[in-house]
Amino acid sequence: MVALRRCVHRKRFPAREEWSPQISAALPEHVASRIERWMWRMRRRKQAHAELTAAVDRGTGEETAQLIRIASAPLFQHALAQAGPALLDEVRKAAVRDRGELRRRTLIGLTKFVSRAATKTSPYSTFTAIARGTWTPTPDGARSTASAGIRCVTELDRMVLDQITAALLADDALVADLRVRPNPSLTTTGTGHLFLGRRPDESLVSLPFSAAVETALELGHQGCTVAELRARLATLSGGQETSAAAYCRRLLDLGVLEHVSPVPDQSEQPLADLIGFLEAASDHDHAPLLEQLRRLDRTVRRPVAPTDVDGVRGRQRTAVAGLSEIGRTLDLDWPAPDVLGKFAFHENAVVPDSGLTAATSEWRPLLTDLDALRRWLGLHDRMLPVRIALSEYVRRRFGPQAPVGLVALHARLQQDLSNRPWPPPPTAIPSGSPRCAPSCNSATRSRRRS
Repeated sequence: MVALRRCVHRKRFPAREEWSPQISAALPEHVASRIERWMWRMRRRKQAHAELTAAVDRGTGEETAQLIRIASAPLFQHALAQAGPALLDEVRKAAVRDRGELRRRTLIGLTKFVSRAATKTSPYSTFTAIARGTWTPTPDGARSTASAGIRCVTELDRMVLDQITAALLADDALVADLRVRPNPSLTTTGTGHLFLGRRPDESLVSLPFSAAVETALELGHQGCTVAELRARLATLSGGQETSAAAYCRRLLDLGVLEHVSPVPDQSEQPLADLIGFLEAASDHDHAPLLEQLRRLDRTVRRPVAPTDVDGVRGRQRTAVAGLSEIGRTLDLDWPAPDVLGKFAFHENAVVPDSGLTAATSEWRPLLTDLDALRRWLGLHDRMLPVRIALSEYVRRRFGPQAPVGLVALHARLQQDLSNRPWPPPPTAIPSGSPRCAPSCNSATRSRRRS
């Protein structure tokens, strides 16, 4: 009886000695009937579970086989090499085994990438190709006359490139021929100049008027070089070149002046621009770094067919290894190569000369729906309360029609945030303002705490 009770409690079938005619006869009739019904339901449950498991296994096997077929496409593997290299290794191992088996974690990850490739673009990969198109009034649908295949363009992440450039610009001897300019945020006040400092802090900096500062700003507006600025400051200081060079560096460190980067923001070949800058100012101290940059540039620009997955992965490994070597040369605080490779390079797939056209009349209903959705999503913008609060703050602090510069607004806002007590909230919602004052006040309190 004790053993039978344990079976019921643990939901397992009783053994032969735990349920027999003798034990059934020893129990009250209604208890024995309930146990019989319970065992019948247990057998039904076991059968249904077995049928369900078999159905799931069949479905999983079919879907796994389909996923493996999709993931075996060279272009898909090319994209996966950038987006999920570890996942690509698992897929290729399964293809070698030819058993059609993948771990559950691998199946989930692969399913996500397949659905992403079918529905939207994916960052850091080439799941979706980009083509240039034009609108046409002719209602003949979307057409393309492209005969060329997909081309993949590899680029070095801009933040990584900026770190390399910043490390080079810290060398006073290297930047002598580089032009300088005033800080774009520079604002003149009654007592001096106000501007946003250097990144990443971008703190608000106030600098009083002085002959040296005004001269430096005037030369900066003229596009002078660092060497010319040092020489002019040395003349003002009576020929003290060391002091003038230190003062020039101080102006650049504060951010009142900034270097004109040797790599333009919209450069199509940023590594080539950086190499050209080093070549123009090269000496024996930078020869090793120059060669490292040249090797990296050759690696990134080396053409590899999109279907050559092994060639793509080989180029990736070479590029990451070369970039890590540059980081060590410049003593940059970069992570290990396997982590650096996940974000240091981007790749885009493009279809050159696609000849893609789309009929405006056929797309107009969809574009109208998207415009309505765009306006509707504005109400759900999480920053909307902050924007409303900022708009009300500007109206109350500067007046409804006064133009306000960014730096002036920044300075006054920081001043008000540091003052106590706070000004009282408005007693009425201004005419025409969205009626969400509680959200505005809540956003303002959150801003005060931060």
